[in-house]
Amino acid sequence: MEIITKAITAAKEWQYAQTLSHNPQASEDQTHSPQTPPQSVTCYVDAAWQANSRCCGLGILFHLDGIKAEHSANRTRLLGSGR
Repeated sequence: MEIITKAITAAKEWQYAQTLSHNPQASEDQTHSPQTPPQSVTCYVDAAWQANSRCCGLGILFHLDGIKAEHSANRTRLLGSGR
């Protein structure tokens, strides 16, 4: 569960950092990202790897018109390839 929490925390930190980097006094000549159309779903995904346990986790954030849903996957051990 620690790996999943780490992935979700990192995704939230990244998302928060994006709002901090926005400069409201920036020149109007700069290119801005297009607005997402209404009813669009935005998905943020992050993963974490814990080398000592060889486990990974996945965190996903979905946004739809101000509604936020979080999902996290269970950790899993890395499996070797079947040769």
